[in-house]
Amino acid sequence: MNIAVTDMALGNFDDAEGHIMASAEIDQRFPKWAFRVYRFHNHGVLFLLRGDIENADREFGRALDLSSEMDLWPMSANSLAGHALCSLRRGDVTRLRQSCTQLQDRIRGRERVLHDRWMIETALAWYELGRDMGAELVFANLLRVRGELRRRDVDSWLRLELEALRMEEAAASRIDVGSRLKLAEIAGCYSAAALKREATA
Repeated sequence: MNIAVTDMALGNFDDAEGHIMASAEIDQRFPKWAFRVYRFHNHGVLFLLRGDIENADREFGRALDLSSEMDLWPMSANSLAGHALCSLRRGDVTRLRQSCTQLQDRIRGRERVLHDRWMIETALAWYELGRDMGAELVFANLLRVRGELRRRDVDSWLRLELEALRMEEAAASRIDVGSRLKLAEIAGCYSAAALKREATA
């Protein structure tokens, strides 16, 4: 599964899919293997990055159910964030609000112990912007988190950089071509091909 995550970061989505599906073979021999929850979640992330929102939402749901049963709160928090981002992509504001309310209750201020949390920070930031919280405050908080993740997890940092840029563009009602090209250049330095493609799409 770690190889699949690495392939996703590099933009090798087909290879990541192959590794995820290979891990699914374990289920046939160990149908109650609890840690398949990581496969559900990572498959959800892969679908999300590919723009397949329906399948992403389904996999995040499977991960949420099993991680809640296991009392594995970091995974359930990320799965709720996945649900929230699927709702955001659909434009379903009500469901976004519901998922983020549950997410806030689940993490209870513990998000900083997680290094791989770009989805959590993204979901909550969009939620706060939708609640008319001052954009300046939301962006200031994102700036702090982006600095932290840059030191802790490059993939999460780059993902959050792109999402923060999308929020800034939405607030300004314009595409910031210069910032997108700069981010694509940075992503290229880290061999983050998928993010480089998204930044310039």
